[in-house]
Amino acid sequence: MDGTDAGITLQRRRWGLRARILVGFTAVIVLLGGAGIVASVALRDSGATSYHAVHDVASVYSSVVDVQDALTTVRVQGSRLGTMSAQERGLRRRVQEQNIALLDAAFMAFEERFAATYGRAFDGAADARALWDEYADAQEAAYASRSDGTTADVSQAQPCADA
Repeated sequence: MDGTDAGITLQRRRWGLRARILVGFTAVIVLLGGAGIVASVALRDSGATSYHAVHDVASVYSSVVDVQDALTTVRVQGSRLGTMSAQERGLRRRVQEQNIALLDAAFMAFEERFAATYGRAFDGAADARALWDEYADAQEAAYASRSDGTTADVSQAQPCADA
């Protein structure tokens, strides 16, 4: 036998250029598909974690905005009290007391959301409460109505630290 019979001897078959390109292209596609599946699973888990983190931070920020809004309302009403007569001031003090109650509720809601989100108490809560008490005491001293219709003497009041 001369080796030309395909059934008897094994000849190495050469692949053509087209076949080589097709095999290489198919291998790249399979690898990219596998990498895409792995990335999809990783991003899905990461996306869920990111969503919850952003949602938690947004809820805490929302409660901070509620506290700022309530504080602004209290401050504006406090400024208005200074321009009113004793009789008007007496009526508006009830509104201010409601505003203060809303501020306290907003701050408590903020503290609860902060603790639920971060697993610990807000570090500045004690300082914020102390500053608020100081501010509320100054407001009370400045705008409290006396029985004779005059306001409290604020001539000895200390200026604010930022003034």
